Amino acid sequence: MELESKSQKIWGWPIASYLLLGGLGGGCYLIGVLSDFFSFSSLFSRVGVSLGPPLVCIGTFFLLADLGRPRMAVRAILRPSTSWISRGTLILGVFILVGVVHIALWIWPFDWLARAIIFRRLMGAVNSIFALMTIIYTGLFLGSFRPIPLWCSPLIPAIFLVSGLSTGLMATGMGVVVLHRGGPVTAANPETTFFFPMLEVALLVLEGLMVVFYLQGSRLLEASRASVRKIVRGDLAAPFWFGFVVLGLLIPLGVNVIGQLFGSGLTHSLAPTLLSSVSGLVGGYFLRHFIVAAGIKAPLSVQGIMVPPIPEI
Repeated sequence: MELESKSQKIWGWPIASYLLLGGLGGGCYLIGVLSDFFSFSSLFSRVGVSLGPPLVCIGTFFLLADLGRPRMAVRAILRPSTSWISRGTLILGVFILVGVVHIALWIWPFDWLARAIIFRRLMGAVNSIFALMTIIYTGLFLGSFRPIPLWCSPLIPAIFLVSGLSTGLMATGMGVVVLHRGGPVTAANPETTFFFPMLEVALLVLEGLMVVFYLQGSRLLEASRASVRKIVRGDLAAPFWFGFVVLGLLIPLGVNVIGQLFGSGLTHSLAPTLLSSVSGLVGGYFLRHFIVAAGIKAPLSVQGIMVPPIPEI
């Protein structure tokens, strides 16, 4: 209980929102490029690519707002050789810039890339590298702060990657169905009838298993054991069990499995898609929320040297 009183108080919901939007935007873009590369659905591709950069950009504003002093944001790009925040700033900047050009030349206001298929896919493939790095960086961002053992697990970037792809698929699918005004889209795009719902199921199952291994592995140090107690049965139990497990995993899984068993059009109609996607996106936020909020600073090292506080940048 004494360690639990040392929970970090610097970061709250803005950082959790930034982590969600960064992974979500990168995931949407990757799903859109994947759909375009395999010629699954033009609408699915366009929605995914269109959502990616704006979502990451909005997430970046949450990060800058949380810094409290906008002038310090300039320092975020000055130390790429030593700072993960500096590297992340460059990654996010390149992804957003190339993504905006991709959108402008293909979707709006121009359609030049609609006919230049090879060049469009090449641009998407190159920027997909930065989209992937954007998602993974959100986990490395936490792991760079050594005073908090819970954040230093190598599983966090992997969990955020799987969650980013999962939530990106949900957001893209929801956008497609909304644009179809609630009508089923599987008849027009039969290739997405099975592949994307099954991909969603696989990602959700993998995400759940990885979180279990993450929490189990975090019991090695006393500080991280205290964090796990807060998550599983402490003041973060509701965000974990209801916010993440029920909303983020069980409801989307149930909708997708039922849709495949009793009619694939179910998972591409408005009401089920909204239920599954909104629930999954909320769960994606709570995943980041309980990881951030459960961070507990490690006590004095064995040499008696006080662990440094979390830096502002």
